[in-house]
Amino acid sequence: MSRVVDRIEVINFLIDARGYRRYLEIGCQYDVSFHAVRAAEKVGVDPASGGTLRMPSDEFFALAVEPFDVVLIDGDHHHDQVFRDVCHALRLLRPGGVVVMHDCLPPTAGHEALSLCGTAWRAFAKTRERPDLESFTGDFDFGVGIVQKRRNSAPVRIDRPMAALTYADFTANREAWMRPLSPDGVKILALTGPDAW
Repeated sequence: MSRVVDRIEVINFLIDARGYRRYLEIGCQYDVSFHAVRAAEKVGVDPASGGTLRMPSDEFFALAVEPFDVVLIDGDHHHDQVFRDVCHALRLLRPGGVVVMHDCLPPTAGHEALSLCGTAWRAFAKTRERPDLESFTGDFDFGVGIVQKRRNSAPVRIDRPMAALTYADFTANREAWMRPLSPDGVKILALTGPDAW
């Protein structure tokens, strides 16, 4: 594969490059991602359709104990739920595993307001504050956030809670908060492995 251009390709690239086997998807509507991901073991959680389990993500995480190599968060796009899903996913992540988040770079305020991307970007921006998480976004497919449990090499400080953040804050701080990378940049980091992140 010469270029990574969407979340599915990112996940499959990570599976191939790192030998990941266990995949969890939160939000499986129509199974577009779920069917295309090439993991040996897959669990999909959605309250309405798709995947393998019909329940809200909070209910799943309250019961889940098995670890995963890669987790896609693409369910409810409200920042509170996204952040909760990310925190729960990190608890189940195997060493060297990755959480992938969709819709972290809404191209317009309308994409946020109409819930096309929702406010998922706010949850990603908050991960950038944590000293124990290294994260960046692929600048494609409405923003593919990648989060790993590792020392944060470029932490930021956001002085307001997620609910108080605005799209104007997003545009003013996009580079620092979101750390956007080209498809080739994402591929290079995926190839270098967790020790280089």
